[in-house]
Formats: sequence, C-alpha cells, structure tokens
Amino acid sequence: VSGVMRTGEARALTWSDVHLDGPDPYIDVNKTMSDVTGKGIVVNAPKTKAGNRTVKLDPITTQALRHWRAIQGQRLMRRGLTPDVVWTNQRLTNRISSNQPREWLLSAIKDTDVPQINIHGLRHTYITLAVEANIPIKALQAQIGHDDINTTLGVYTAVTKDMRAKTTELFTSLVNF
Repeated sequence: VSGVMRTGEARALTWSDVHLDGPDPYIDVNKTMSDVTGKGIVVNAPKTKAGNRTVKLDPITTQALRHWRAIQGQRLMRRGLTPDVVWTNQRLTNRISSNQPREWLLSAIKDTDVPQINIHGLRHTYITLAVEANIPIKALQAQIGHDDINTTLGVYTAVTKDMRAKTTELFTSLVNF
C-alpha cells in the first residue's frame, strides 16, 4: 500500500474505508490528511480527482490489516472505545504523526545495506518497478491516483538499466539483427 497510496491518504484512513471481507479486499481512498501550520491536522478530499479510487489489496497486506484491526480493536474495547482510525499512535489515542512512517522505515532498514529513502521515495520506486514489470500504464495511473499520465511517466518513472537493455533487445528483435 505504501507505493500505491500517498502518506496523507494512508494516515487519513478509517476502518470504514478498509474492506477486508469477501473475495476481493480493497481500500476506498477518499480523503487525505496534512499538517497545516496554525491549524493542526486537516483532512480534505484527495489531491486530485483521480485520487478518489479503489486500491485492491494483496493477501499478505489483507492479512496484516486484519491482524492489526484485531489487535487495535481488542485494546480499544478494553477501554470502552470503538476503533475508527486505522493508523494510530502507540496509545491508540490519536492518528500517527506525519513523521511516524519515516521512523518505521528507518527502523526497518537499520543495520542493513538498504539505502535510506524517504517515504515518498517508496512511491517512486513502486511506480518505476511497476512500469518495468510491464503493468499497463493506464491501469497503473488509475491505481496510484494520477489525473495526468504525464505525471506517471515523466515524474515518477526512472529508466533503469534493465529497461534500457530490454529496449535494445526489443528493437533488435524487431529489425531482425
């Protein structure tokens, strides 16, 4: 979900947006959250019209979300509360801070050879790998919530060495060298 959704979209999720039951689990992306100086946390409509979308979930992500929902629900019910916000702070009293996803990422890659990257960099990586894997670009555009295909292609995709090699091999096969 980290590559498909913007950080603000993930932070704004409520459990009513997350549909884990049935054969095709999904998330309704319909809002985004930002920290506005002088106003605090603000929840608005998505960044673009295409930002209102359905994100399909894979089985591993679905299971992780089910597990988190159960843990969070048990802890909140003990206090007489009902779970609403998906991503909460450790005390389950408020939404996660804007820097929490970065802290989680840094913790996950600590003592590894994985280079440090910001959370939005994961989105760039996801989109580039999806293009490299030949996911249809229009399907990718809809999945990540871009109004303009040029944003998907021009800003978010990087040309990798594998892509360059495949281009050369494809051209050679087309002209029969």
